[in-house]
Amino acid sequence: MNYIENIIIGAGPSGLQLGYYFEKNNTDYLIIEKSDSCGSFFKKYPHSKNLISINKVNTGSSNEDFNLRHDWNSLLNDEQFLFKQYSKKFYPNSMDLYTYLNDFQKKFSIKISFNNTVLRVNKKDKLYHIKLDSGQEYKCKNLIIASVFSKIKKDDIEIKSKKEILHYGEYSNDYFQNEKNLQSFVNKKTLIIGNGNSAYEIGNLLNDYCYSILLLGRPKNYSFVSHYSGDIRSVYYPFFDTFYLKSLNAIDTVCNNKICIDDYNDKFILKQQYGNENYYSNEKSCIFDKVILCTG
Repeated sequence: MNYIENIIIGAGPSGLQLGYYFEKNNTDYLIIEKSDSCGSFFKKYPHSKNLISINKVNTGSSNEDFNLRHDWNSLLNDEQFLFKQYSKKFYPNSMDLYTYLNDFQKKFSIKISFNNTVLRVNKKDKLYHIKLDSGQEYKCKNLIIASVFSKIKKDDIEIKSKKEILHYGEYSNDYFQNEKNLQSFVNKKTLIIGNGNSAYEIGNLLNDYCYSILLLGRPKNYSFVSHYSGDIRSVYYPFFDTFYLKSLNAIDTVCNNKICIDDYNDKFILKQQYGNENYYSNEKSCIFDKVILCTG
């Protein structure tokens, strides 16, 4: 069993940033990454390929700290190796960030063990014991989890349908960039369950194809009100136009009840439960051709 003082799980932006400082200060460390590259999350997400992390290149200032306030993608370093060298777009393409992160790792020789999935972590005698799917084992004094949450949430949704219903995270890489896939939504009525940024992202992607889209989810704050970047962002507001201008789409944030998706001939039917009553549906308005889960 190999001993390394510091082990980081995940080679995304946070893992690379910490790895940079460990490398710079000659501190014993290793990053363990399950994929074959850094920032693999951005190779797949978001499905639109457009980030909502801002990249304001022209600030009218030469103050480096001030400019970093308007640069949400660059990792801190002493050589001005910045993301603006990869994209000038205010909302950049996710693949540009993916490329930047991998070039960052190579430029600063950050130590990463790729293609290794952590199976188990135990703590014994003040040390963390880590077992990988390859059978290799490590122990370390400090363990840093820098990986994204990967568990799909389907809270309060009962799926009775025998047909396949996919979650946002279950669609393949570039699925929504493939015109053949998008053509399957032409003139379809689609239910998107969720009311966060991913739901509006998919709503905007499909608006050119579907004849009607319903976004169903609990109320969420808007970033322009809360000033929190994780709330619903204005870059997805085109979908709001389709609702408020009565262009066949709808947004339902009123109901806070348990819902059920069942089969209805060759389509899906949405049912909602009010209190302890049985599921209720208005068949005409609650029948859909497609259902997509964007529930986190």
